[in-house]
Amino acid sequence: MSSKDLVDAFSLFALRTVLAPESQLPDIPEHVYGELKDFLLQHAHPGPIP
Repeated sequence: MSSKDLVDAFSLFALRTVLAPESQLPDIPEHVYGELKDFLLQHAHPGPIP
């Protein structure tokens, strides 16, 4: 697979993600949210964490 093919595939994926209705997008699993929150807390993220 060439670099151009990879860029084209990623662009198509990004476009589909942007245009997809919210109900069709997968939910972020709770453990991923927890890991992200822990990472942000460990790195002194200055903003509020939802």
